[in-house]
Amino acid sequence: MGKVIIINFLMAFGFAITSYGTADQIAKLDELDYVEFELEVEYADDQVYEAELERKRGNRVKAEIEDSRNGVRKKSEEAFDELFPLVERLSITPETEREEAIREILAVFELSDDYEEFELELKFKDGTKSEFKDEK
Repeated sequence: MGKVIIINFLMAFGFAITSYGTADQIAKLDELDYVEFELEVEYADDQVYEAELERKRGNRVKAEIEDSRNGVRKKSEEAFDELFPLVERLSITPETEREEAIREILAVFELSDDYEEFELELKFKDGTKSEFKDEK
């Protein structure tokens, strides 16, 4: 009962609760090689594409998309439903070369290659972390 009161209090005062997770979403995330996926691609004129998909402790999920080039901002289930099929298509491993990882992300996410800065952070199920960065 205490948790319900705290959540209601937070929601009543405008605090967003962005971590959630249905059994179906958790099962889908278990199929992935990644437990954390964070992508940030910066373009000219302060335009950015950011995406995050993460399985958190306690069977919670964090999913967010911010695409200022197209005026898109999604969170929670809406972001999960868009991101999961894209991340599921990725074949990036800790051994993947930087250029190959960047090409794959740009193709799968249908992003332009005229970026100014690219950053991808992945955490794999085994705890291995990989980071792919590029600046033009």
